[in-house]
Amino acid sequence: MQSSLTWKNAVENMETLIQELHKAWESSGVSEAAVIIAAERIQGLNQCLKQSVMEKQSVLEAPLTFEGSLALTKDSFVLLRLMKKVKNAESLQGAAGVCPEYIISLDHEEYELYRKLCCE
Repeated sequence: MQSSLTWKNAVENMETLIQELHKAWESSGVSEAAVIIAAERIQGLNQCLKQSVMEKQSVLEAPLTFEGSLALTKDSFVLLRLMKKVKNAESLQGAAGVCPEYIISLDHEEYELYRKLCCE
């Protein structure tokens, strides 16, 4: 009886920890860089973002360790935050008319992902 209660508590604690990690990963950190993206390059960036999503989905087809699962989840949250910022910049600056460039503030993780995507 005691061991099953301990196991149940451990599972509940892990679920709580995962939920807290999701909350932390959901929001951006302090902005460290502002990137300026020319309007003609935004389409290419969107394609890179879509490709990155497809690559993450293909990783799910193979068995994952717990650590691998956490790393994939964190990477996915960073990717989602970057995608949201790009779309928000497009809609905000697109509403003002034709805009020659987009300015996006990024935190450290988002900036690293952006650099990785742009260098590929």
